[in-house]
Amino acid sequence: MHSSVLAVDIGLAEIRIIQVNKRANSIELVNCFRHQLSGGEDDISSAIKQIITENKIRADVVIAGISSQRAIFRDLSLPFQDLAKIAKVVKYEVEPSLPYPAEEAVFAFQVHQGKSNGSSDLFIASVSKEVVASCCRSLNEAGVDPHYILLDCIALYNLAVQSFPSCQDVIALIDINEERILLTIVQGDQLLFVRNISHPNRRLWPEESDQKEESDQKETGGAEYEAEAGYVESIAQGDKGEQTMTSDEAQPENGADNLPAQSAETSGFSKQVLDQILDQIDLTLYAFSSQHGVDDSISRILLTGSIATVEGISEYFTDRLQIETSIFDPLLGMTGEENPSFQNQGLLWAVPLGLALGVRKDRRSRFNLRQEELAFQKKYSQYKEMAIVLAGLLILAISLLTLNIYYRTTVQQAKLNQINQEIRQVYQQMFPSAKSSAGDELAQAKKAIEVEREKYKIYKAFTHKSLTHLEILRDLSIYIPEEIKVELFDLSIDKNQVKIKGVADSFEAVDRLKSSLQKTRQYAQSVVESAKVKGADNKVDFRLSITISDS
Repeated sequence: MHSSVLAVDIGLAEIRIIQVNKRANSIELVNCFRHQLSGGEDDISSAIKQIITENKIRADVVIAGISSQRAIFRDLSLPFQDLAKIAKVVKYEVEPSLPYPAEEAVFAFQVHQGKSNGSSDLFIASVSKEVVASCCRSLNEAGVDPHYILLDCIALYNLAVQSFPSCQDVIALIDINEERILLTIVQGDQLLFVRNISHPNRRLWPEESDQKEESDQKETGGAEYEAEAGYVESIAQGDKGEQTMTSDEAQPENGADNLPAQSAETSGFSKQVLDQILDQIDLTLYAFSSQHGVDDSISRILLTGSIATVEGISEYFTDRLQIETSIFDPLLGMTGEENPSFQNQGLLWAVPLGLALGVRKDRRSRFNLRQEELAFQKKYSQYKEMAIVLAGLLILAISLLTLNIYYRTTVQQAKLNQINQEIRQVYQQMFPSAKSSAGDELAQAKKAIEVEREKYKIYKAFTHKSLTHLEILRDLSIYIPEEIKVELFDLSIDKNQVKIKGVADSFEAVDRLKSSLQKTRQYAQSVVESAKVKGADNKVDFRLSITISDS
């Protein structure tokens, strides 16, 4: 059993889409797509719709990612650990540092154990609701509705936790590509720090803001802006042909080795621009270590993105930053990595793949930006499908219940007919000359027996014969009412004298027994010789003497 997941990484200059099948213990890579943006929500919607339509993509879960450059990050300490209370007060604690009212923002956060007892440390990201709503609109217009919206830094966090589940070292993941330089610091399952480092060629839509920002950069940066733009372009092209370097360019500066020759353009600017980026990374890591203490110093750096395709880049980072740096390919070892769509491109898909991992089941983390009025709502069509299924199940249950009632009624009626037939046969054997009414044989039999019993009494009255022992037993069983609960354990008969020993529930039962016998002609002389309570159950032991009358 698996679920199909579609992850859509909406960057500032490019859309990257990845489709995976998630199973219990593995992830299967299915397909991936890229599209360069020209600006605006319409371009995003049309691009996503085109990709989904042309490739006939269907997914159980859709996850969208937005750039961390659209978020404001902050650390916060609270003197309590109640998660429900934390969720309520976060926005009020962060509001003073926001450029907009807290009611116009959504907050993603993770709660860490505080340094003092009973306290909590929080890592918080706030995003304008308009940014999240814009992402929803873009995907809705493309015909999909995202179940989750995450920041791209959460994608890198997911990859770290997935790839190093038992590692407690402090790790820095750095994703550098054509549009972003994203640094995320993780320890175990804790997200500690995020920073977006200014990119030399970042592009923000709408296009007007791009032009203004680039114009300002050109006016203030001059040659530096041109050099950085050339650096990004060379990384995007990924040229690996033979190159030549001047003797001056080949000399190491500040003790750092030069990168291997990539192209004339790369060797002309990479040293200057890359060193500027490394300076920013170095300052960021130093600030983090200063803030969190020596125990939380970075133990290693994982490098991914387009920059990681440059030969010798990990050694260059290690030498400059004095921290072990290695290339991190998130696709290695995954099912489907041999798919032509992914070959030699694993380093480009870190963020989309991290998005596809979804939201971890952890009460301490709330990373999904679809909150409050922006929360995911099941569409009418989904409710309609559920209603149809439930209606079908209800009809099936009613049908089974009706069938069961019909079967039981039919079987019981058949048994009743069989019993009535047997009663009719017994009645006809007992009274062969009597006429019977169909269905009333039992009542007629009782009535006929009572008539015969009366005839017998009359007969006995004229014959004056002495009763036999069996006749006495028969009379006692007839004359003692059924509702009187008595137990006879000694019965002696000597001519016309009958002695009875027994146990009754109460004195009243003994009196009723005596009274019932005194109403008959033969047993009118019935006397209770003794009656007393015995035993813990309060039963009444009694002796009854009967003188049988012959008259």
